[in-house]
Amino acid sequence: MVAALLALAVAGCSEEDRRAWVSILPGGGEEDAGDTPGVEGFGISADSTTVLLDGDTLFTIDRLPRSIVGPLAGAALSPDSSRVAFRTAGPESKAGVWTRARQIASQVAGSSGGVRVDLFQWSPDGRFLAWQGRTSDGLTRVGVYDAGIGRELRHPVSGWHARHGRSIWIQSWVDAGRLRVLVGSGSEVEGGLAHVWDGRSGGFLYEEHLEPLAEAAPAGSLLVPGGVFSLDLLDDPVPETVALYRAAGTGAPAALLLRDRGGQRRAVPTEPLAPLSALGVTQWKEVERGATLHQIVDLTGRPILLLELPIPTPSGRSLGFFQVNPDGRIELLRVDAPEGERPAVFFEGRAVEGVVELGVIDLDGDGSREIVSAVGMADASGEARWQAVVYRYSAGRLTLAPELEAAAVAAIGQLTTE
Repeated sequence: MVAALLALAVAGCSEEDRRAWVSILPGGGEEDAGDTPGVEGFGISADSTTVLLDGDTLFTIDRLPRSIVGPLAGAALSPDSSRVAFRTAGPESKAGVWTRARQIASQVAGSSGGVRVDLFQWSPDGRFLAWQGRTSDGLTRVGVYDAGIGRELRHPVSGWHARHGRSIWIQSWVDAGRLRVLVGSGSEVEGGLAHVWDGRSGGFLYEEHLEPLAEAAPAGSLLVPGGVFSLDLLDDPVPETVALYRAAGTGAPAALLLRDRGGQRRAVPTEPLAPLSALGVTQWKEVERGATLHQIVDLTGRPILLLELPIPTPSGRSLGFFQVNPDGRIELLRVDAPEGERPAVFFEGRAVEGVVELGVIDLDGDGSREIVSAVGMADASGEARWQAVVYRYSAGRLTLAPELEAAAVAAIGQLTTE
C-alpha cells in the first residue's frame, strides 16, 4: 500500500512542485565561495590588543565584553567590511563579532562550553559567520552565527551529533546562506559525509539527497520552512532524510522519509503524521501550519523525534514523540496511562494549574532516559512547588513509572535552584 501511494505521489509531482521544493531545500547553488579574501592593511597589532584597518584602530580589547578575556589571536573582516569576527588566545579562547556601525562587540555563543575556536568563515554576503573549533577531547564543532539578528543558530541535528561524539567540519560556503559541512566519527575528517546547513531556512541536509528528495515531493505539497533534516534514524550506514510538509488538499501535517541503501533510494510518505483526535481539532482547516522539529532525544539508543505539532495553543505548545519504523513510516508513540491508551502528545507552557514543563532525563541511572511532565505552582510564600508524572519507554510505548516521581521532583528542584 505504501509503495503504491509513493508511486502515485512521484508520478503526480509536476515540475513546478519539484522546483518549489528545490527552491527552499538547503543545498545546490554556485561553487564554493572559499575563505574570506585578505584585505590589505587589516590585521591585529603587534601587542595583540588592537584590531587595525589601514593603520586606524577599529577596536581594542578593553572595549570587549567582560565575558571575552585575553589577547587577540585572530580576526576576519566581513566581505562588506561592516563587521569583524575575532577570537582570543589561551585555554579559555572565546570568539565574538564587532559591529563597526554600532561600535559594540558581542560574544559568539558557540565559542563557550569547552570549545576552542580556531577558524572563521564569513558567508559571501557577510550576514553569517561560520566558526569551527575543538573540544578538549579532540572533537570538532561547527556553529553558525547570524550577525543580522545577533544570535547563534542552533540545529537539533548538530546538537545530536555533538552529544554522540561525532565531529563536524567546515568545508565551504555554497552561497550566501548555505554552509557545506562534513559530518563524521571521531576526530579525523577523512570519511565525513557532506551536509548543507542552510542558515536562512534552517535545514540540515545530507547533500546527496537534495535532488532525490525534490523528485519525490508529493504533488501540491507545501514544505515546512526548516523542515528538512538528515540523520541516521534506522541504524544503517547512510543517514535518512526527513522532509516535513503540509499535505495537498487537506493541509494535514505530513512527512516524507528518504531511505538510501546501497544506492537504492526509496521515499515513504506519512500522511497525516497524527490523527485529528491527537491534535485536538475536528477538521484539518483548523491547522494553519505543519509540524516542526523541536529536538532529537535518545530513549532507547535510537533517535526519537520530538516534533512541535500545529495545535492551537496560545499559552504554550504541544510536543509529540515519534519513531521511525523499519518500513520508513514516522509513527507517533503511544502512552499506556490509567485512563487508557493515548497518543504521546504533551503540553508545555502555561495552564490553569500552573506552568507545565517537559523534560527527558535518566532518573534511575540505568542508561535509559525517562520523560517527565512536571507542573509547577507558586505557594503562599511565592516559592515554586512541583509535581511530576514520569513515563518510561518500552517496546515502542510509554508507560507510567510512578516510582520515579520523587526523583523527578528532586531533579527539578536542583535545576531551578542552580
